[in-house]
Amino acid sequence: MILGVEKTMRNFERRLKQVLNSIIVFLFGSIVMVTILQVFFRYCLNVPLMWTEELARYLFIWGILIASARGLEEGLHIGIEIVLDKQSDKVRAIIKFFIYSIMIIFLVFVIYYGWVLVGKVITTKSPALHLPMSIVYLALPFSSIIWIIIILKEMLKTYSLIK
Repeated sequence: MILGVEKTMRNFERRLKQVLNSIIVFLFGSIVMVTILQVFFRYCLNVPLMWTEELARYLFIWGILIASARGLEEGLHIGIEIVLDKQSDKVRAIIKFFIYSIMIIFLVFVIYYGWVLVGKVITTKSPALHLPMSIVYLALPFSSIIWIIIILKEMLKTYSLIK
């Protein structure tokens, strides 16, 4: 039973990484393409496109928030390692578990108030693209859910070190 759960978790983890990496590549590739398009139209054709800067900004917001979740998974965020390095493995695991717990509490608030914000801007349109601003603001609760999934996975790993 335990082996089946572990295999399912590994498959889910692998699949989540693939999906997130694909989304990140698409978003940042789109930013590059939109920016090149804007430069071409502005400097070669002398006809600037009004919507490209806005689209690049919104793609950037989504890209950064999703990529930050992948950064968490890979351990790329800034941390004060000097405190943890001086601790035993068990104490280090307990501290990490505590930090992850605080992060989840914070992210639950971000999800809740992110949804509130999405609801408030649902009728607002972006200036150039006329997109509902709720699409842009949805990046916050969406990425927070991804963060929580990744943190829960890390908490499971950490919990096994505490036992």
